[in-house]
Amino acid sequence: PAEIDAWHNPTLNASQRRAVREAVATDDVHLIHGPPGTGKTTTAVEVLLQCVDRGKSVLATAASNTAVDNVVEFLVDQGADVVRLGHPARVTPTLHAHTLDARIEDHEAYQRSQEKREDAFAVLDRQDDLTTPSGRWRRGMSDRKIKELAEQGRGSRGVPPERIEEMADWLELQERADTLFDEAEQLEQEAIADVLDTADVVCSTNATAGSDSQEAAQSGLQHTLFERLAHHHETNPDAPTSIRSLLRTQYRMHETVMDFSGRTFYDDRLEAADAVRRHTLADLGVTAEALSARRREMLDPDAPLVFVDTTGIDAPEHQRSGSHSRENPREAEIVTQLATDLLEVGVAPSGIAVISPYDDQVDRIDDQIGIEDLEVDTVDGFQGREKEAVLLSLVRSNDRGEIGFLGEPRRFNVAVTRARRKAVVVGDASTVAAGDVYDRFIRYAEQEGRVVRP
Repeated sequence: PAEIDAWHNPTLNASQRRAVREAVATDDVHLIHGPPGTGKTTTAVEVLLQCVDRGKSVLATAASNTAVDNVVEFLVDQGADVVRLGHPARVTPTLHAHTLDARIEDHEAYQRSQEKREDAFAVLDRQDDLTTPSGRWRRGMSDRKIKELAEQGRGSRGVPPERIEEMADWLELQERADTLFDEAEQLEQEAIADVLDTADVVCSTNATAGSDSQEAAQSGLQHTLFERLAHHHETNPDAPTSIRSLLRTQYRMHETVMDFSGRTFYDDRLEAADAVRRHTLADLGVTAEALSARRREMLDPDAPLVFVDTTGIDAPEHQRSGSHSRENPREAEIVTQLATDLLEVGVAPSGIAVISPYDDQVDRIDDQIGIEDLEVDTVDGFQGREKEAVLLSLVRSNDRGEIGFLGEPRRFNVAVTRARRKAVVVGDASTVAAGDVYDRFIRYAEQEGRVVRP
């Protein structure tokens, strides 16, 4: 492990510091496995800054614009000189000043390039009054032939001398404009290279994430690069020669929510920080007595993890005509009612997340709730984020036990672990239990959480 004399973030815990030391010391690759809420970004930023301290050029990438922006924000807070690659429209507005586009605007070479471009466009404007060498006037003559005829003051093929001269002038202006555009592009490249060369860290998106599609599975692309590397080398982060570190302390979830994820996905190696181990909605002023009697059992602050089993009610899934997505109107009603109850007892809209794997269900619930600050989105939309309470609608309910891509366990893990104090999962146990991860979850909820059947 690398010797580190000064930490940029002195609050890092022991597993985070170990991971940083191992990552900085590696000659090729080191994997930092960060379960939800364990401070992956915090740890990654420390690695980046330690590399900068050692005079290394650093490129930081992530699989989404949101993830990249999170890293940029952390680095900026630490005073690093960061350049964010990517279209400014896809970058968080508060970070626009750190985009490459914004960074080169004040560069001398870029300003000169803009002057060149303005000159080029002015030259092109002068072409408007001239005959364009095309169509009826060119008549098969090459550019070279037009210029020769113009110098001689001659016409050709029925084209009068004055038209020949105008076409020659048009060609000369085009050449001048092309030269100016080339010079402008060279100056822009000079500005870009200078900005990138002097930055501490360059941040951009990448394309290393796996895919959940059937086509991807058939092509062997359903696993991420991280998973492939971990599987190829070894999977035990405690091995002396391991290329992988595991972050063990999470700072987000109540331990009941955490334990399902820890046992199912991380070999029961996770532990909750004392500050979050037992926190609930009660800490936000929510009491069971204030809740609607019909849904009190579902939203009880003393039950951080609840599965609402719709098996016994009429709640089938539907598919809209022409849509590949799914929706479940009855589940949407239940989730909307739960969200409304939370709002009525004082939970802030910004503290609630409503999640569903299906776009059509997201649209239906969003329309029913209709509150701008209360986010309703797919699992992917909440990646890397957290909310005080998470309401998850699984949608699938049929007599065939078909769950489609719902069976992909990583998405379910992401969805449930967005919750800090309360996670309510709504679904048809008789259908979703066809997926191993849901079968485990339902049994876990029965033993450690709560199962409610409306």
